[in-house]
Amino acid sequence: MVSLLVFIYEDYGLDFLSRLLNGYHRQELISLLHRVYQHYLIATIDWAVGSLLRSDDEFAEAIAQLHLIEVQEEQQRQVLFSACGIA
Repeated sequence: MVSLLVFIYEDYGLDFLSRLLNGYHRQELISLLHRVYQHYLIATIDWAVGSLLRSDDEFAEAIAQLHLIEVQEEQQRQVLFSACGIA
């Protein structure tokens, strides 16, 4: 389920994701959002490593995304939580 939510987060954005998660209880939602963010980071790392191994042209883009995650991690997490109604 978490992998599907990561896909939705990446491809459809926070607005759609927050609508899907609207029915969750607060404690369940907090736990779920932490896992979604962790899987999002893992998926980005997997993309970077796979790109490096394939020697394709997406490696620079994947590294740039990882750098952005590193620099804006707390802000991105807060935006994710806020969009889903968790302050």
